[in-house]
Amino acid sequence: MSDTPRTDAISRDGEWIDSKPDVLWGLVLSLTKLSRQLERELAVQREQEGGNWERLVKEYEPKIGRKYRDRRGVCTFFGLVHADDDYYYGLLYEDGRCVLSSCVGRLDDWYEEVVDEKFVLTSK
Repeated sequence: MSDTPRTDAISRDGEWIDSKPDVLWGLVLSLTKLSRQLERELAVQREQEGGNWERLVKEYEPKIGRKYRDRRGVCTFFGLVHADDDYYYGLLYEDGRCVLSSCVGRLDDWYEEVVDEKFVLTSK
């Protein structure tokens, strides 16, 4: 067995295949088809994620600055955070702690909005 690499063949699973033009052309076509399919799938995924992000921004932008409460105390919603792995609600507690809460579920499902009593109009 020679240590000189072969230049007239390609290897598939350790077996040498003669590098005839039709074999190589078939390989190129298969890889091109796979690449285009992957590009289409990624484009659909980006569109779906982008659509979700735009929906979240439209829904939560008016809530920026509002106060919310949970078992840890009162916090201010400062906006949405777009991270590599997910979207998060950004909350700043009165004691200075910053918390990112997953956007899985609605903000109102996890936190109770604090309504400032002095601005609530009552009908008497």
